[in-house]
Amino acid sequence: MGNKERRAREREQMREDILDAAIELFHELGFEKTTIRRIADKIEYTPGNIYAYFKNKNDILFGIHQRGFKLLYDMEMTVVDTPDPSERLIKLGQTYIQFGLQHRQYYDLMFIDSSIQQVIHEDDSWQEGQSSYTVLRDTVAECIQTGALPPNDADSITFGMWAFVHGLVSLYVRGRSAMIPDEYMPQVLQASYTYFQTAFFPHKNVDNILNSEAFVV
Repeated sequence: MGNKERRAREREQMREDILDAAIELFHELGFEKTTIRRIADKIEYTPGNIYAYFKNKNDILFGIHQRGFKLLYDMEMTVVDTPDPSERLIKLGQTYIQFGLQHRQYYDLMFIDSSIQQVIHEDDSWQEGQSSYTVLRDTVAECIQTGALPPNDADSITFGMWAFVHGLVSLYVRGRSAMIPDEYMPQVLQASYTYFQTAFFPHKNVDNILNSEAFVV
């Protein structure tokens, strides 16, 4: 490996170290209370090192946002080859739930914490989030076209389905489900999702399509 390639790898590793430290601090302290100096101290860098990679704290948050949506998109790509669009839609919802349960720190910053919305507006770009949404919307549109779902506006149905799975994940991730013991949560999450999807696809055996491991908390 030449010096140029080694420097590029070292630079990329430093960027990843900054993001790793930031996501822990944002989750622990909140976005507002986390400072560039705190991030630098956590990884034994100077604030100047941080500014060599990111313009400001908002830029760091956007980097975490991009990384999180790349993870989600990659998980979606594991089910997009499912030929039956209704089964694909069921699997995509399961994938979203699995992502939220397995990557709670990302999920909180991507979908719950309000700080990211201002950052997205400032950047005037949401390519990573849009790509993930498009996978879901295209599948909904295909379900409508094939008659698996009744005629309707694809964006409206997509938004409703997203809202449902987001609600399931958010209630658990934010500790709003204390009335249900943790040991029962996987069964409750899967049963809730199965009930929801069966309403759309009554002729599908939804439980046979799902993977119970995706609902482990």
